[in-house]
Amino acid sequence: MWMVRGVRGVLGVGGGDEKAKGKKLLSESEGSPSDSESGDSDSSWHSAEPGADELESFYGPTSGSDSDVSTTFDSLPDYSALRGMPANYYGANESDSAASTSSRYSRGNSRVKGSRKRSSVRSGGYSIPKIREESLETIIPRPRELRLDDEPIIQEDRSQSSRSSGRVRPERLRGGYELPRAERDESPSSGIRDLKWVQLQKLQRLQRDKQWGDSFPNKVEKKFSWPWKTLTEEQIALGKLDFNKFIVALSCCDEWKLQPEVDLTLDHINILHQLPLEEIPGYVNHEIAVSKGVQNTHVKKAWLKKDLPVSYECHVDRTGSCIIKIVKPKPTSTLLHREFGADRVMPVFINEIPDDAPTFAQNGIIVGLRRYRFWTYKNSGKEEFQNRNEAKDVDYQRAIKCFYICTESLADVDLEDSNFKYFVNIQAARSSIMHIHTVTVMAKYASRLQLPLSKSISADIDFTAMDEIKEIDDKLCKILGDSGERMSHTDGTGEISPGVAKMLPASVYKGKVDDKEGYPTLVQIRMFWEGMAMKGTFLVNHKLDKLRIHYRPSMVKVKRSSDIRGFQSINSLEVLNSCREAREGANLCLDLIVLLTLNKVKPDFFLQLLSTALANIQSLFTNRNAAFKELRGSTAESGLRDQTLRMLIAGIPLNHIHLQKNLKSVAIDKLKNLRRGCVPLPNSRYLMGTSDPTEERVLKRNQVAIAMGNGRICGKVLVYKPPGKHWGDVHLFDAVWDERLDPYVGPSKYTIFFSTNGDRPIVDEIANSDLDGDQYWVCNNTELISQFKPNTPWARPPYAGINRIARPTLQMSPNELEVALFNKFLKARFANGNSPPTMPFAAVCWLAHMDKYLELRDAEQSSPELGVVKKKIDELIEIFYRALDADKSGEEVELPRRLKPDKYPHFMEKENVKRETYTSTTILGQLHDMAHNVDAGDFCHPIEDIINRDPNFEFEGFENHKDHWRALFEEYNQEMSEKTPLTGDDETGAQKRDRIVAKYQEILKGTDKPLHQIWEEASALYYVNYERSYHRYFSGRTKDASMYGAFAIAGNYLCEIYARKEGVDPLVYANSVRVELSHG
Repeated sequence: MWMVRGVRGVLGVGGGDEKAKGKKLLSESEGSPSDSESGDSDSSWHSAEPGADELESFYGPTSGSDSDVSTTFDSLPDYSALRGMPANYYGANESDSAASTSSRYSRGNSRVKGSRKRSSVRSGGYSIPKIREESLETIIPRPRELRLDDEPIIQEDRSQSSRSSGRVRPERLRGGYELPRAERDESPSSGIRDLKWVQLQKLQRLQRDKQWGDSFPNKVEKKFSWPWKTLTEEQIALGKLDFNKFIVALSCCDEWKLQPEVDLTLDHINILHQLPLEEIPGYVNHEIAVSKGVQNTHVKKAWLKKDLPVSYECHVDRTGSCIIKIVKPKPTSTLLHREFGADRVMPVFINEIPDDAPTFAQNGIIVGLRRYRFWTYKNSGKEEFQNRNEAKDVDYQRAIKCFYICTESLADVDLEDSNFKYFVNIQAARSSIMHIHTVTVMAKYASRLQLPLSKSISADIDFTAMDEIKEIDDKLCKILGDSGERMSHTDGTGEISPGVAKMLPASVYKGKVDDKEGYPTLVQIRMFWEGMAMKGTFLVNHKLDKLRIHYRPSMVKVKRSSDIRGFQSINSLEVLNSCREAREGANLCLDLIVLLTLNKVKPDFFLQLLSTALANIQSLFTNRNAAFKELRGSTAESGLRDQTLRMLIAGIPLNHIHLQKNLKSVAIDKLKNLRRGCVPLPNSRYLMGTSDPTEERVLKRNQVAIAMGNGRICGKVLVYKPPGKHWGDVHLFDAVWDERLDPYVGPSKYTIFFSTNGDRPIVDEIANSDLDGDQYWVCNNTELISQFKPNTPWARPPYAGINRIARPTLQMSPNELEVALFNKFLKARFANGNSPPTMPFAAVCWLAHMDKYLELRDAEQSSPELGVVKKKIDELIEIFYRALDADKSGEEVELPRRLKPDKYPHFMEKENVKRETYTSTTILGQLHDMAHNVDAGDFCHPIEDIINRDPNFEFEGFENHKDHWRALFEEYNQEMSEKTPLTGDDETGAQKRDRIVAKYQEILKGTDKPLHQIWEEASALYYVNYERSYHRYFSGRTKDASMYGAFAIAGNYLCEIYARKEGVDPLVYANSVRVELSHG
C-alpha cells in the first residue's frame, strides 16, 4: 500500500530482500512469491500487536518535557496522512526514515509548538474575514470523545508536552490486512471511542460484498487495517471537504512538498469549504505557501469547472513516491466512472518499476482517507501521445497506464454518499461489473477488465422490460482460429429490433452524442448483463418485433457464473460508436500507399493527389469558403481552430495579419500530415462493417452491399482496414444491392455488409479483421480501381495451439492474483525497456524493409538482396498479426533483433532518435520530399503589406483605457519572455503561455464589468498591441509582427466588435460572409 505524498524521498521498504523481490517481477512467472518463504502468504499483514520496544523505535519517546518535542518529531517517519508511502515503511531502518524526513520536520517545529488558532486570514489576492469559532463549528463540528472499555492498540500520548504542541499529527500503525480490536461495537459510555472508530463504524454498514464472500469463502481477503492509530480533527475535516476541492488542494500542496493534514489548520479547511473551486489554487498558494515565494500555480481556472469532476493523475516513481497532478479535463464517459464515480477512478502512471511492487499491487494507494485498488491497465494508444503525428518511443510507454478505483473510505464525503460502493474484496468489486473470475487466462483476464474503460454512452434501457434477450448461433466456418475453435462469419456482431434501436442515440462517436433524429443502423457496443460481458456490434434487424436483443457466442467475452448466489451485477448496454455520416475524401496512409503500389498503382497517381492537396492548402489564404471547409476537418489545436473560425465568421479580411498567422499554422499542420502520407483521396470514406443478415446468405463471397445516406454504392470497390500489412489486405469487391436485404436492414445508412459464404470469414482475409466495430476504408475511385491488380490474401497459419506457462487464475489466492495482474502490467510497460511494444515496433520495421523492397524491385538490375528483404517482410507480417491478437490468445510475442533494419529511409528520420538513414527514391520518399519542399510561409502576404490598423476593431470610448492596457501589456510581454520556471516542476512553453493568457483574460473580464466596458478595453488592447508591433517591426527590432497578445486575451470580444459593423449578432454569419460561403 502506498500513500500519496509530494516528497521524493527514499521509500524502499524492508531492506534488500524486498527491493530485489520487486525488481525480479519481470523475470518470474506470474504470481506472488512462494508461501514457503514466509510461512504464510499473508503473514506480513497478520502481524501481532507492536511491543513497547518496537513502538519506541518507530515513534520515539511517548512522554517528556516541552524540550523533547522537536527531537521526537524529527525522528518520526513521515506522518503524511494524505500522501504516498508504503504501509510497511515503518519496518525500514531508523536511519533511513530519519534521513528522509528530518529536513522536512525541522521547518515544522515552530508550527508544532505554536498555537493553531489564527486571528485573521491574509493572502495576496484574497480578503477573507476572521473566522469565528461558532462558524467553524457549523461546517466542521468538533467531535467529542466517547468512552470504551478496551484500551487503544497503541497507548495515546497524553503528556503535557504532547498537548502543548498545538497540532496533533496523525499517528500510524503498520498498514495492511489485520482486524483492528477497536472495530468492535461497544456502548458509548464504556470507554474512549476515537475518531477512527467512528468512521469505521460508518463504513461497516456500507459493505456490499457479503453475499459474494458467502459464495467464495476461499477468495475473501482479510479485512484491511488503516495505517493510523487514530484520526485527527484535520483529517476528519478534510474528509468532509468536497473531493474536487480536496484533490486540487492536495495537488497544490504536492507542488511545494507540503502536507495538508499538517500544514492546513481547521481555519484553512473551513475557508476551503466556502471558496469556489477555481479559487482553491490561489488560496493555497498565497495563504499556505507564501513563505516559499510562490507567485502562481500551474492549475488553470479553466480546468476547474463548477459541478464537473476535476481530472487528476497519480505519478509513481521507483521509490513509491506518488505525486497527484491536476490535468486538463479528460472524458470520464466510461461505465467504470459512472458506476464507481468519476472522481473514484484514478489513472496512475508508473514511471519506474517500484521497489516494492507486490505491496503496491495487493494493498493499493491511499489518497486522503480513501483507499484505491488496482483495477487493470490499458494501452490508450495515440490518444495519450504528446505529438500524435510523430510519436516517440517514450510515448508508447506512457500510453500504458493503470486504473485504480476507490473501494474503501473513511471520509464523510463518501460515507454520506448513497452512490459510494464499499467492497472489502477487489474481486467482488470487479464481479459487480462482470463475473471476471470465470476467465482463467491472465492475458484475457487483464484484457476483459478493460471493457468498462471504453468511452461510451449508457443506453436508457430497462432490461426487465425487454421481451427477449437471447443467444443466437454464429455462422461458422471450417477453419480454426487462434483459440482452436471454428471461425465465424458473424464474429462479433448481433441483432436488435427497431424498438430497441429507437432507445439508442442516433449518432455516437467515442462516447459523445450528436443531436440527430432517427436511430442508427449499426452500433458498436459493450453489454453487461447478469454477470456476462459482451463486445461487438448490434445491427438493427427489421424482421424483429417488440423489444428484442439477440447476441452471439462470439460476442461473449466473460461468461456468467453459476456459483454466485445473491450478489447483484449490473445490467447495462453501452454504446461506443454508431455508423455515422461518412466524410468524403478520406486520407490515405503510408501503409496503404505501399500496398496499392505493390498492387500495380502507378506513382504518378499519388503525386497528382499530393499536388492537388498542396493547391488546396494555398487556397486557404485566398478563399474564405476553402478556409472554412478545411478548418472544419482540421486536426489543428482546438483553440487555434475555434479562434480562426470565429474570425472567418465575423468577416475579418483574409489578409489580416493575425488571421494570416492562424492560417499559416493550419497550413503547417496540413503539410506535416502530407509528409506522413496522409493524402486525401476523392470518392473514399470509412464505414463500419457487419455481416449479411439474410437467412438466404444472398451476398456471394466476392460481393459487398454498401448503404450510404443518399442511396447505395454499386460497382467495383476497394476495401481495406488499417493497419493491414499484407499484399492481399486490399480487396477488390463487387458492390451490389439485393432487394432481399431490404426486409432485414430497412432504411439503412453508412454501413458495409460482408458475405457469410465460404470456408473462411472474408473479413479475416482483410488484415485479420472481425465485425466488432472495425472501420473499413471503402473506395470507389474509378481511376485508382482501373490501375489496381488484386493480390493473394494473407493465409492464416494452421492452428498449432499456444503454450501458456502462466498459472490459471482460479488456482491463485487473492494476493497472488493481484500480484500476477500487476506483473502483467509491468511486463507490458517495461519489458521492452525504452523501446515501443512489439506490435508498433514491428510496424516500423515493416515500413523500413518495405521501402527497401520497393527500391530494389524498381531497380534496373535484379539483386539477390530482394529475396532476403522479402523473407524478412513475410516474417514481420506474421509477428505483427500475432501481436495484434495477443490480447485474445494470451500469447506473448517477441520481435527478433535480426529483423531490425540497419538503415531507415530518410522520411522515417525522427527527432532525438539516432538512426542511420539513406535517401529513399520510392514513391514514399518522393511524396515526403514534394511536401517537405513547400513552406507554409510562401503562401502568406508580406508583413509590410498587411500590418495595417483596422478601424473596425475600434469601439467608442477605447481611448480612455489605452494607458491602462499599455502598462498591462508591458507586464504581459515581460512575463512571456521570462525563462525561469515558476515552480520546481518543469512547465512547458504551452502551459506557461496558457497560464499567462488566462491571467490577463481574467483581468479583462473583471468582476461585474458591463459588456460595453469590456469591448472598450478589448479595443484599447488591440490598439496597444498594434502600436507596439508596428514600431518594433519598422524600427528593425524584430523581423516579425504579431497581434497574438490582443487576440489571445480578447479574441472573442474583438470578433464581436468587428461583426457588429453590419449590425448583426456576432454569433451569426455576417451578410458578406454568408454570400461568400454560399458561392464558394
